[in-house]
This record gives sequence, structure tokens and C-alpha cells, in this order.
Amino acid sequence: MITDQNPQQQQQLRQCWQQLENLDDQCRCEGIREAVHQQREQGEMQGEEMMQQAENLPSRCNLSPRRCQIRASLF
Repeated sequence: MITDQNPQQQQQLRQCWQQLENLDDQCRCEGIREAVHQQREQGEMQGEEMMQQAENLPSRCNLSPRRCQIRASLF
């Protein structure tokens, strides 16, 4: 269930979930890591909270794996 109040954020989250759902289970975390890496390079993603949200994204989407380790792969 989507709980964000901003309709634009809801739409972006739905699109993200659809893209993740189309990825094979084994590729999901790699896809999330790549997206986070691109967002960081562009200066669009910063902070611990954003990183935690990215790591827990599969769980929020009801997909497996439930959590992706992202931080270790970026540093």
C-alpha cells in the first residue's frame, strides 16, 4: 500500500515498483544499487534516510529479496 501523500511521489513509487517487479529476483538489488549510484552522482540522493529507503525498497514493494545491501557497494 502506498502511504505517501504527494500524488507525484505516489506515481513515481508505482513506476519504480513496476520496474523492480520486471527484474529477476537476482538482479533487483543490483538494479537498485545502480539507480542509487546514478542518483548520488547527480547529487539527487543524499543522506542516511534516503539510503535506508533504497535498501528497504523491495520490502516496501512486497518483493524479494526483502532488503538490499547498498552502502557497502558504494564506498
